[in-house]
Amino acid sequence: MFAVFLASIAWTSCSRQAATPSQNGVAQVGDIVISSDQMQRRLAERQRQRSFGALAATDRDEVLEELIQFEALFAQAQRAGWHTNAELLAGFKRTVVGRFKEQQLAQLRTASPTEVEIAAFYEQHLAQFTTAPKLRGAVLLMETPQKATPEKQAETAIKAAELREQAVKETSGTTHFGSLAQRHSVDQVTRYAGGDFGLLTVVEIEGRYGAALARALDALQSPGEISPVVETPLGLGFVKLIERKPEARRPPAQVRDGIAHQLTQAKQAQAERDFLAAAKSNVAIRINRTLLDSIPLPVRNGEPPALPGAQTSLSKDPL
Repeated sequence: MFAVFLASIAWTSCSRQAATPSQNGVAQVGDIVISSDQMQRRLAERQRQRSFGALAATDRDEVLEELIQFEALFAQAQRAGWHTNAELLAGFKRTVVGRFKEQQLAQLRTASPTEVEIAAFYEQHLAQFTTAPKLRGAVLLMETPQKATPEKQAETAIKAAELREQAVKETSGTTHFGSLAQRHSVDQVTRYAGGDFGLLTVVEIEGRYGAALARALDALQSPGEISPVVETPLGLGFVKLIERKPEARRPPAQVRDGIAHQLTQAKQAQAERDFLAAAKSNVAIRINRTLLDSIPLPVRNGEPPALPGAQTSLSKDPL
């Protein structure tokens, strides 16, 4: 039935009618009428394609000849049975489905979120628009060998405590540990910046220096305070608070357009899902699961794809 339908239409914009050229056509190829409207559209297309100059009478004759030639070839293709070619029919179906889906979804994509919906989204997703509080600190770490004897560990702990006391006295007028970190810290990332690791969240500090040091820094209240010596994955160390930056929430007006875009995308996605579900609900669908499961899946042969123009092993001439 689909092949009959395809054969009943002209694949160009020319219409298949029982009329004669004298009634509504400038020419007729078999029973296919080439109308004046079709000629005008093709002439307008030719004019658009021409970069300069107006069309001449010869263009009219050339366009008509193109249409006649096309319809003659189409008639010959029909006689040869090409209008029932499975590959062409499948391509036609894909074109129809694609254009239909595109047109229908374009009509469904016009809805925009209301200001009430935007405001509600903002209130329901405050965390999305809130920056977590951050801490800026300076760290000084002393390496503790993993296989150190208890005596060596105790000696390192004493040195760390002494170094902390030295930091309290010598760096009270600076935001970080200055040259003290450069001389003694094993943290290569920060030692030449006085131990300053910049603004990080507690979670980020924990990931870099361990939970104990993150908690120790978070417990400090005023810039310049130095924590007790704590154990970190990199060794013993202590940290100085440089700055606290509280959480910050972006105002609704600042994120309004982003929320509107996000809601629009969601509405369009839902509209497409509803459209596709409705299309399936309007037809009877039956699945032969037994037959489906019996269809073998193709197996990759393990050979890399052939280069364009290269012969495969099957296409080579025999020796």
